[in-house]
Amino acid sequence: MYAKTIYLTDGLDGLMGGAVTELVDDAIRLIAENIADPNTDAKKTRSVTIKLTFKPDKERFGVSLDADVKPALAPRNGISTLMTLRRDGGGALILSEQSRDVLPGQLDMEGNEAGQKIAPIVPLKSGGKN
Repeated sequence: MYAKTIYLTDGLDGLMGGAVTELVDDAIRLIAENIADPNTDAKKTRSVTIKLTFKPDKERFGVSLDADVKPALAPRNGISTLMTLRRDGGGALILSEQSRDVLPGQLDMEGNEAGQKIAPIVPLKSGGKN
């Protein structure tokens, strides 16, 4: 009743004109780039999932085939920095990124705190009023 041997005439490489193999190659390239990225966890595993979905017609003569290839990559690591919050002489709030190569409070030649990147001053609202 059933055939003992089933042949995929073009093999996986020839399936859909080579598109499945191309998708797998692209997924592997993404994984290689993700592994080489120093902003990802080197210990996390990566994988490629290949899903082939076969849907026969009512007569079981024709079969619709969908292919889905998904790489599972390691997420990028978050980054952080140290910020300082202070008021200037006029009472305005100043938020600054602290440079890691100077000591907090160290002054530059102009008498300003050294190593701080001053963010644009944004007026802060209190109590929902301007």
